[in-house]
Amino acid sequence: SISIALSTLPMPSSMPKEDEYLYSWGGTRIGNTSTCNAQGFFVSFGMSCTFGYNVMLCVYYACAIAFTMQEHTIKKYVEPII
Repeated sequence: SISIALSTLPMPSSMPKEDEYLYSWGGTRIGNTSTCNAQGFFVSFGMSCTFGYNVMLCVYYACAIAFTMQEHTIKKYVEPII
């Protein structure tokens, strides 16, 4: 996703407590706290959506293959839930 590809760009140029932790992030940092928060939101949202979609596919294929349910039965009983 774009938010992961941006890497350190949205990070604030001066991180609080960076000197205290004695660790400096590599890479170009041209953002501020708001851009960093937005990037964190989109990464978390994207991962949550990916997980949910994967669960729905697993449920569908479990019903179709393991339980040998017909397509119309899946549409009627399973799809409204997922």
